[in-house]
Amino acid sequence: MSGSDGAALSVDNPGLVGSYRTYPDSTGSETLTFSCGGAPGTTESHVYTIYTTGAGPRKSATITAKAKIGGASPTPALPKVAPSAAY
Repeated sequence: MSGSDGAALSVDNPGLVGSYRTYPDSTGSETLTFSCGGAPGTTESHVYTIYTTGAGPRKSATITAKAKIGGASPTPALPKVAPSAAY
């Protein structure tokens, strides 16, 4: 974050600057886990917004990441069938 005193990161809440974490200087790194869990086969998305902090005009960058949840799809329930009468 060149030209800034620090940074603020928001995850899934871009309207609230630094809702995830703030950083005291202009260097650093963060490891973010992606999956919040979900049904297999569904798509999950997260919005990551980083802002400059400190002196100067605020700048920001937003990334929306999407991933399909892996795993086996649930097996649909079979209909219940009444037993047939013996003849």
